[in-house]
Amino acid sequence: MSAQLPAMLGRVGPRAAVIAVLYVAAGAYAEAVQPFPEVGSGFWPASGVAVAGLLTAPRRWWPAILAAIVTAQAGVDLLRGGGPAPVALWATANLVGHLACAVLVERWQAAAVERAASVVRFSVAALIGSSAGAVIGAVGVVLSGAEVGYLATVGKWALGDGLGTLAVAPLGVLAARGELLLGARRLEALLVLLATGVAVMLPSVVANLRVAALVHTVVLVPMLWAAVRLRVTGAVATVFLVTNVTVVVTWLGGGPFVPVGLTPVQASALMHGFLAVLAVTVLLLGSRTVESEHYQALADDRATLLATVSHELRTPLTPIIGYAQLLRRRELGLDEEARAALEVVHRNGVHLSALIDDLVAAGEAQRRDPRPTPRRLDLGPVVRDLVTEHGGDVEVVHADDHATVDVDPLHLQQILTNLITNALRHGAPPVEVAVVKVRDRVEVRVDDHGEGVPEEFVGVLFDEFTQAGSHTAGSRRGLGLGLSISRRLAQANGGDVVHRHREAGGTRFVLTLPRATATSARNLTGRGRFASRSQR
Repeated sequence: MSAQLPAMLGRVGPRAAVIAVLYVAAGAYAEAVQPFPEVGSGFWPASGVAVAGLLTAPRRWWPAILAAIVTAQAGVDLLRGGGPAPVALWATANLVGHLACAVLVERWQAAAVERAASVVRFSVAALIGSSAGAVIGAVGVVLSGAEVGYLATVGKWALGDGLGTLAVAPLGVLAARGELLLGARRLEALLVLLATGVAVMLPSVVANLRVAALVHTVVLVPMLWAAVRLRVTGAVATVFLVTNVTVVVTWLGGGPFVPVGLTPVQASALMHGFLAVLAVTVLLLGSRTVESEHYQALADDRATLLATVSHELRTPLTPIIGYAQLLRRRELGLDEEARAALEVVHRNGVHLSALIDDLVAAGEAQRRDPRPTPRRLDLGPVVRDLVTEHGGDVEVVHADDHATVDVDPLHLQQILTNLITNALRHGAPPVEVAVVKVRDRVEVRVDDHGEGVPEEFVGVLFDEFTQAGSHTAGSRRGLGLGLSISRRLAQANGGDVVHRHREAGGTRFVLTLPRATATSARNLTGRGRFASRSQR
């Protein structure tokens, strides 16, 4: 251990020295452009430098980095004439605040601001760390003879350190990872940063403070553009730029936060609060953009895998079903046992084919939103046609006349097939289907006479790969995709699929669709049979 210590100090020493220099420089910059000197220090980018330095270094280096920071800051304060007691309290406050924030961020795994949850945790950690330091540091401010009260100092210190951490630490973390380079989008990044700088300086040329406050919101446009187009890097960069430019403009006496009509304490709190909320909002948008792209990529990969696997499964399955159908149609002198076995092969082959279709449909639904091609349909004849294909276990018990909707015929066929198949598989016959007009909507109700859905499954019925179990002894299990697919297709057509309890027992699923605006017969296309049918 004694031999390793000099080597470790040789590695951490230069880094700690660089961080300490940057820390003092950031503190000097903050004091030089202090917008509200009469209420004590405000925006404190040095806190962001310290937190970034800790988060980008191994934990065993933290004592050396904190010692370098605290020693440098205390030395500067003593040279400027600070008393030993206040200086000691300020050093302790900085030590506690920076360490608390870094420990929480690391424990919560919140340094990766590419995730929205991490941004929230990082913001909470910054608030806790800055508040912990403020409680201690404000005592030193009072002991130094400042005229500002203790509670006001705590609030100002906490806001200043918290804003400094939010504005600077993510930039330092991304820079340490080498993630600030944007490759082909460098020109776009420069233009966005230029637009952001111009937008944030516009309020300084407006004399009316109310108008200046409205003009200041224009800065949201390039910031949101950066968060969406440049992702987290753009969000972090624009937050850093807007925070610093706003502070400097306010120090120069411009912008919407000049304390005209407000006390300096109120104006300071307004500026820091606004910038902190803006920072969190833009960082969240950037992280959500990254998450959305990540989830979309996963959905694409999953759909591709499902399509590939489904194709490989369907290749040997097609001749199995085909030859089974051929043998069933021919009289080959098979005995009863052989015919029963052949029926089992055919039935299970068709069932497996249906499962493969569900897998493919689920993958496509995840990869992109279904885009319907709507047609004007009268649901009564359409439902009767579809029910006829399912045999005597399904019947239409009621169908209002002119229950007309604009819907994609293939989507409608898949939804109704899934709902009826689900009722036959998990419920008990007879399955009853009704078409009912309810105000501005049309409902297709599919009822079965089984045991109903267990209460614990009602909340997850429409989740993928979820099944409440089979209630009939001979039913075949599916993949739990039918209801999920049906709901997505219904929503794509402006409707929904919902579950409702039946007082008489059993289960009811309801497809709701908005009624068509015109119901005259001449406007209807596709009354009765579907114009295009997809045979499973």
